Amino acid sequence: MTQETTVRSFRWSIVWGFITQWWQQIAITQAGIYLVASFGQGHGILPGPAAWVLALGMEGTYLKGLIDAGHVRGRGQVWAVALIVATYATVICWGIAHILSLPTVGVIPAEELGQRWGAFIAIVHVLPIAFTGLCSAMLHRARTTEEAQRRAEVEAEERQRRQRLEAQLDAEAAEELAQRRQLQLEAERKAVELGTWESAQQAKARVKLFADSVRGEQVTNSATPVHTALESDETLKQQIVAALTANSRANRSELARTLGIGRTKLYTLIKELDQEGRI
Repeated sequence: MTQETTVRSFRWSIVWGFITQWWQQIAITQAGIYLVASFGQGHGILPGPAAWVLALGMEGTYLKGLIDAGHVRGRGQVWAVALIVATYATVICWGIAHILSLPTVGVIPAEELGQRWGAFIAIVHVLPIAFTGLCSAMLHRARTTEEAQRRAEVEAEERQRRQRLEAQLDAEAAEELAQRRQLQLEAERKAVELGTWESAQQAKARVKLFADSVRGEQVTNSATPVHTALESDETLKQQIVAALTANSRANRSELARTLGIGRTKLYTLIKELDQEGRI
């Protein structure tokens, strides 16, 4: 199947679908179009093409009024109803007038209308066309205005929704920033507390180290005289042993003066030497 055949089949399917779904309306509409066009070109008022275009426009305006009626509110509904009534009344009036103008009926003269029938034909031609055109224009204006208002309302709602969303996002961002700031302050506070605690521990350690050092020095300083005293006693004992070995009858008072100690100290050292078995 060629592309041209495919396109032709597609177009025919659209036309056939339209015909099968709208054939009832088409059947009724074509009769109304014929009556309006026939009356429009009757008595030589409109040429044939203009009359048929007018009839098609009248029927299209009627159908468009039915469609637009579902898209308007308030004053637009009034113009929609007026348009539907005007077009429907025009089709009825022109259809009846055409039938009355037929030679077989002869109610309305086919040639010489006269003043009364001429005025009637003028009125039924001009007023319906003018009123239908006015209703169609006002309905179109009402629909356009309401659609613009609805678009404006939708845009306003969308703008408000975006503003609410932006405000919500800003609030969430501010809350998150506040939470981060709070966490940062808490971390800084804990860091300060930790630093203070570490400083205190270091200070305690230094104090303890200093105290231990002082105690060590005190022990060292206190132990040194004892050690020195022990060494002095040992030296004195050696001198006493040497002196008594040389002269066992040496004068004790003289010996104490020679050693630079008291007699009590001398006798104590001699007693210790005796206990040790060194003399």
